Amino acid sequence: MVEVNGPRPDIAASAVHEIWQRAQDVSRTLDRVRQDPALSAIVDPAWIAVAGHTLGGTAALALGGGGFDADAFVSACATKTEDPDCGWFRARGVSLAEVDRGMLERAHRDPGIGTVIAIDPEYADVFRAPSLTEQATKIRVIWLGAPEHPQVAEAGVPQAVIGTATIYDAFPVCTPKGTFILAEDGADATLCDTEAAARARIHGGIAKRLRTALDR
Repeated sequence: MVEVNGPRPDIAASAVHEIWQRAQDVSRTLDRVRQDPALSAIVDPAWIAVAGHTLGGTAALALGGGGFDADAFVSACATKTEDPDCGWFRARGVSLAEVDRGMLERAHRDPGIGTVIAIDPEYADVFRAPSLTEQATKIRVIWLGAPEHPQVAEAGVPQAVIGTATIYDAFPVCTPKGTFILAEDGADATLCDTEAAARARIHGGIAKRLRTALDR
């Protein structure tokens, strides 16, 4: 297993490009693994899977063949007044229209990836539905909470739902001091709203669905 953590943008305006840069980060990492004699020897090239959460889930869908619609992305925040990312961009005076449309809409599919698992992918509605339909047999989506993305369902992509969860419940279990630490740092204290035992159960549910998706 290889974990890829994309670098943080140096300025807020750079963050608008993360939607396509994350997929590139993963694909480049896979290239390095495949080119490394020691690592490639223990990798089954016929069984490479990628999984990601939120923007990582978006990257996973792109790597699986999902194609972005730049117009849909640019307008994605128009109706999402409570979306955390949209609020973050607005607070910093950044418009999604600043995205590099050419890089966004280029093909990000990695043909070596056989299974894609996207956990609560952000911007799920900015994918062109036909591109998801074409790759639906290799894609699995796990939603944390009731999904509001009919386009994914219409594309025929298999979906699983953990109805009691929120997008934050894929994060680690919070300590008793977690809420206070977040508040002191000026961060969103709702990250710790879920009781520890309940979040642990949700983690178990995510793991179960991951195993199902990876079961050959």
